[in-house]
Amino acid sequence: VEVTGCLLANDARMGKVTYTIQDPNDGSIQFCTVEQLAINHYRTKEDYTYGIHSEGAVIRTLIGLLFLDLIYTLPTPDLLIDIFQTEPLDFHTDAFYKSRQNQIDERISQLNSEENIQEIAEKNWNMYNLTMSSVVNWELFPTKSTLLSALKCLTSEQIQSISTYTFVHNRAIWKGFPDLFVWNPIIKKCKFVEVKSHNDRLSYHQIVWLDTLVEFKIDCEVCKVSAIGSKKSLQRTPSTIELD
Repeated sequence: VEVTGCLLANDARMGKVTYTIQDPNDGSIQFCTVEQLAINHYRTKEDYTYGIHSEGAVIRTLIGLLFLDLIYTLPTPDLLIDIFQTEPLDFHTDAFYKSRQNQIDERISQLNSEENIQEIAEKNWNMYNLTMSSVVNWELFPTKSTLLSALKCLTSEQIQSISTYTFVHNRAIWKGFPDLFVWNPIIKKCKFVEVKSHNDRLSYHQIVWLDTLVEFKIDCEVCKVSAIGSKKSLQRTPSTIELD
């Protein structure tokens, strides 16, 4: 998809590009990042009511929450040796999946319906919410209901596929994951979006992830952003946007 925006500033040294957009409700001019400009397109032009810019943190949180109880169920007692640890010592090694394979495979098989997925996610949210974890970003979704609404937009088959892929390729999984996640829980649709400037190219890892999502029949695309000049600016838009 192609998106254009009014360019306010381009600080190449800091890696920051600022755009302006017009609020559809009151007509005010706001300034935003290129990712927020893309989110604005999806919420105003393509009927997505929520949008988050967080790259791999979204899918890591959604999938991680479904396995959080298993992640902290330790096969040996010496994998958590400090109260400030946010993950088991073997989490980024091949041993993590191998030592918990039966439990993880059983959990994946349980994720065969929306009802089961919602029940497991809600149970783990209630049990672990706000505990220190590198797996789940508790601040990413403002409420439990918002997170559950995002899970509703992925089918059980998609969640099972990406869960299997996640734990088999645990160590290098998140590099190159698309920038945005947009969704509409009312009509149960979602999309992962990689945002690029008009002349920018996809990296190898980004191509691998887009191909993987296509293989799992998960909607994804590249959003090309082109800039036009502008001098207006007022306030920054939030990174998570919901339409009334």
